[in-house]
Amino acid sequence: MTIQNDPIVYGTTIFVGSMPVTITYGKFMSYTYQNLINKSYIIALVSGKVDGDTPIYCRVHSSCVTSETLGALDCDCCPQMEGALKIISEKGGIFFYLLQEGRGCGYVGKSRACMLVQSSGDKLDTFEAYRQ
Repeated sequence: MTIQNDPIVYGTTIFVGSMPVTITYGKFMSYTYQNLINKSYIIALVSGKVDGDTPIYCRVHSSCVTSETLGALDCDCCPQMEGALKIISEKGGIFFYLLQEGRGCGYVGKSRACMLVQSSGDKLDTFEAYRQ
């Protein structure tokens, strides 16, 4: 594991450290950053060459307690995450994992948005529910 002694700041984020990690889909290099404003963390999992000469597959993914931890069947966050990691492991790219719930609105906000979707009979999508 690499810990940065002299902080490297990128806008409102600071580089914390890096280390190799092996997951179900293969070997990745993991880079951790912290948002200096709200103190949340961002993990960037990198697979393959990321040099600007080849296409880079990328996903920005918010953590999801209901799907990724509790296995909720009415949420597609976990399948989206797994699909992106599979493609990135095969073709190279970066998976950004944001340690925030519900697109940054928190668990309560996410719960409210999910209730709006369910009460609409699925006529409302999650993007519109979050806006409301």
